[in-house]
Amino acid sequence: MDKSVIISPSFYDRSAKSLFYGLGYLITIWGQLMNLPV
Repeated sequence: MDKSVIISPSFYDRSAKSLFYGLGYLITIWGQLMNLPV
């Protein structure tokens, strides 16, 4: 795993960015779902 991270740090950055975007997207959807019934 260490070698892969050292060889392709760009891949790690992409995965991190996708993770952050995914979390934000899920949070927005969760907020909408919580606001709908109210």
